[in-house]
Amino acid sequence: MTKSPTAPAGADTTPATGGPLPRRIAHGTWRRLHRNRRHLPPLAASLVLSGYGQALTHAPHGLVGALAVDAALPAAVLVTRTWRRKGPYIRRTAKFLHRHRVLPTPPNRPMRRAELIRTSAAAAATGALLTVMPLTHTGPFQAPMTGLWWLALTPATAIPWWWRRRIRSVAEPLSAEGRVAVWEAKVGSTRGALPGSKLLEPVDTGDGAWEALIELDGGRQTTASAISATTLIASAYDLPISSIAVDGVPGGAASRAKLMVYDKNPLKSVPVFPGPEALDVKTGIARLGLHIDGGPAQYQMWRPGWGAVHTHISGATGSGKSALLRSLFSIERHSGLVTSRAATPRKASPSASGRTTCPTSPPAWTNAWRC
Repeated sequence: MTKSPTAPAGADTTPATGGPLPRRIAHGTWRRLHRNRRHLPPLAASLVLSGYGQALTHAPHGLVGALAVDAALPAAVLVTRTWRRKGPYIRRTAKFLHRHRVLPTPPNRPMRRAELIRTSAAAAATGALLTVMPLTHTGPFQAPMTGLWWLALTPATAIPWWWRRRIRSVAEPLSAEGRVAVWEAKVGSTRGALPGSKLLEPVDTGDGAWEALIELDGGRQTTASAISATTLIASAYDLPISSIAVDGVPGGAASRAKLMVYDKNPLKSVPVFPGPEALDVKTGIARLGLHIDGGPAQYQMWRPGWGAVHTHISGATGSGKSALLRSLFSIERHSGLVTSRAATPRKASPSASGRTTCPTSPPAWTNAWRC
């Protein structure tokens, strides 16, 4: 029995017949198409309609098919415009179907006037050329229709589409001087939200965040004035309101305030419940969540040597009153030291509660909830 010779170490043992090469080419082509899928609709529509136009030139009743497309294109534009204006679903059945992914999410993004004009013009030009093809028996791959279809209509339709979906450059972050200049021009100017105020010592705190000191016009403005102008300050720096926070300064000087700007608002991240470690049994202080500056939000359950603490929780609908109560009850249940009583003046989600804490009680848990 003879043994077949073995290939030396490091030699290429791939068969010379190509093998997986076609598969690699197909896989690479698919990856490139998927990566650029947002730019392909104009070309795909042009290819499909050109094939349809070529079929119309040889069909015995091609003009009828062209007129059908002439009627379908304006209808498609109208349907697209109506769908783009669609807001969130209101009816219960539609909400149920959308929740189970039967209905798509409404875009709630109406077409602008320029976009509507471009889309309507492209539909009209496409319908006109498709109507001319069966009349002249000239397909999109025959002169002079080739130039009109591939060199005029397709670029005129695709270029605006590609331009609106281009990768835009990211704006450079403002320097310290730029932040002060924006404040002086839009906030501290005569017509600004806080006339006469100044922005001092802007400092980067990391991860795109920065903070600065606001020096207010003493006698005319207070810290409360700066806090009430938070929305206008966010508008001046072209940022969402959730990325801006204005608070008092240590020491409580009424003529100053602290400005904090965040690239990512820490309040948007859902904190993980730490369990029994959330409550310090020696001080009676519990950690409920985070402040805007990333520091822990604390709640006094009881005061050592003094006893129970009563709390009144109020706020508008959806402000988080019930969620706050659930967090407090969860912390108390894990501690085994607290008995709570909550009450609300109306039969709804609790909007106010009176609480009594008993740190000296045995590790037992009761929760009396009365509406």
